[in-house]
Amino acid sequence: MLPLDDEPAASWAVRFAHRYRMSVRSLLASMGITANAWTLQNFQSGLDTHHDVICDALGLEPQRLFAPSELSLASQHALDRYFTEYRPLHSRNKPGSRFCPRCLADRGGGWKHLWEQPLSMVCLDHQVFLRTTCPGCGGRPWSSRAWLDGFAPGWECARLLKRVPSGRGRRIPRCCFDLRDGVTDEPVASKHEVNTQQLIDRLASNSDRGDLRWPLFDQEFQFADVLSLLFEVLSASDPHGGGSPFSVGADPQWQMSRLYDGVAILSETDPFAANEHLLRSLGRHSRQAPLYASRAAAHTTHNPILTHIALSANVATMSPSKQLTYRTASRRPSYPTDATRRPTEGFTPREQELSLAWIPQALWPGTISEHLRKDDLDRATDALLLGRLGSNRSWQYLAIENQLPASYRTRPPARLRWLRKRDLRGTLHQELEDLGVRLAADPPPIGYHKRRLRTFDGKWVHSCTSRVVAQTGSPVPGIDSREWARLFWTVYTGGDIRLAPAPLGLPCMPKEHVDRHLSLVNRPEVTALLQDIRRCIEAAAGEEDDGPLTWAPP
Repeated sequence: MLPLDDEPAASWAVRFAHRYRMSVRSLLASMGITANAWTLQNFQSGLDTHHDVICDALGLEPQRLFAPSELSLASQHALDRYFTEYRPLHSRNKPGSRFCPRCLADRGGGWKHLWEQPLSMVCLDHQVFLRTTCPGCGGRPWSSRAWLDGFAPGWECARLLKRVPSGRGRRIPRCCFDLRDGVTDEPVASKHEVNTQQLIDRLASNSDRGDLRWPLFDQEFQFADVLSLLFEVLSASDPHGGGSPFSVGADPQWQMSRLYDGVAILSETDPFAANEHLLRSLGRHSRQAPLYASRAAAHTTHNPILTHIALSANVATMSPSKQLTYRTASRRPSYPTDATRRPTEGFTPREQELSLAWIPQALWPGTISEHLRKDDLDRATDALLLGRLGSNRSWQYLAIENQLPASYRTRPPARLRWLRKRDLRGTLHQELEDLGVRLAADPPPIGYHKRRLRTFDGKWVHSCTSRVVAQTGSPVPGIDSREWARLFWTVYTGGDIRLAPAPLGLPCMPKEHVDRHLSLVNRPEVTALLQDIRRCIEAAAGEEDDGPLTWAPP
C-alpha cells in the first residue's frame, strides 16, 4: 500500500495498519520502529530516519516517502515568514487537521498535508468548505494520540469519547463516526470564496519570486507583501469562540469572510477609499491604526501596502516625525537615503543622520554666527540641534550622549522659541544644515563620543594629570594640576569647562578665565604636556587614538 499524493505519514500508517487489522503502534513495532510522537508533524519527522525500513517492507527501492505538495510547503513557508517578520510572539497552530468529506471518500480515507495548513479553507476540487471538527464528537481529528492504538480506518474518527464513566476494567469507547457521511450537508463555497482561495494559493506559491509584482495605487508590490496584508486583516480580528485566527481550529467560513475584506482593499484604486475599507476591517483602535503610530510602531513592523494606505490618507493630519516613525517602526527613525533635504538645491551629500562621534559637546567657535546666540553656552545647545538634524532622536538622549545633564533637554526647544520670536530660526537651521553637509563630506578626524566616554570620570582625569605634572613639572607657574586637568578635558573633548564632569566643572567660571586658559594651548610646552596627559589616559583605558589633540572645521 503506497502513500497517496500529499498524504501525511500518519494517514498512510492508519490505512496500512487497518488493512491488517492492527494498531499503528503494533504495525511499526513489527518493523522495529518505536512510535512515540503522535502529532502529524512530529510523527512524520520520527519516520524520516526509517525510510529504508519502510521501503523494504513495501518492496520499494529506497526513496523519500510522504512528501508534501508544493502548495502545502508554500503555504507553510508563507506563514512562517509572516510570523518571523510581523508576529514573532504570536501563537499560531494546534495539533489537528481539517478535512473534506468528499475527498476522504474519493481517496479511501487518505488525508492531505494541505489540510493541516490554516490557509486551506475551501476544497477547490469539490468547492466546499473544509470541516474542522467531527460531527459525531465535536473534536478535531488528529488532535489526540488515540489513533496510535486504534484499529479504525482513515475515514473514521478515532478520538475517545469524553464524559464517559471510567473505572477498573472499563474501556472508554471511541467515536468511530464516519467522516465521509458529511458529504450531503457540507457548506458550499460561493464563486467569490473559491476565487479568494485560488488567489491565496497563487500568492503563496509565488511569494518567493521577486520578478512578479502586484500593481496597486500606481505602484508595484511583491506578492509576499500582498499576502501579508491579507494576514494583517485576519490578525486584527478574534475568531468566534476565541483562539488564534491562524489555527486549523478556526472556522474556515469566518476566516474567508475576513480575508475577503482584505481582497476588497486590494480591488480599490484610490488610497482614500482603501483606507475606509482598512479602518472597517482593522478597527480604529487596533494596533495597525495610524492614530497610535508613535506608541505601537516602535514594536511592530508594518506591511508596506498598509503603510502606504495609512500615510496617503492621513498625510494632512500626521506630523512628519510621526509619519517617519510609522514608516520605519522605530522611535528614532532616520530619513531614507534618497530623501531630498532641500528640493531647490537637489540632493545633499549627507544621506543619513549625523554620527554623534562627529559632534563635540559644544560647537566649535565661529561655526555659528554670533548674532544667533544669547550667550556662549548656546554652543552646547547648538550641538544638540545639530545632532537632531535628519533624525528623531530625543533631546534627553542627545543631552546624555553629549555628557550633559538630562535637564538640558529643555534648552533646545527654548532656544528655538527664542529664535522664532526674532525670525531667526530659519537662519540657524540653514547654518546647521550647511555645517552638517560639510561634516558628512569631510568627517572630523576625532571621535568625540569615545573621548567623552574615556574622560567621563573627572576624578580619574585629575589623577592622571597629577601624575604627569609631578613627573614633568608645570610649564606655566601658578597653574596646579587641577587647572591642567580642566584645560586638557576642554581641549581633548571639545567641551565647555562649565559643563565638565565633577570635580572639574566650574559652573560660575567667567568666560574671560576660560579664554585665557584656551590661549595657552598654542604654546609648545603646554601642547607637549597635554600630549603626555593624553598618552597616560589612553594607555590606562587600553585604547589608542590616532586623531589630533584638537580640531576645528575649515
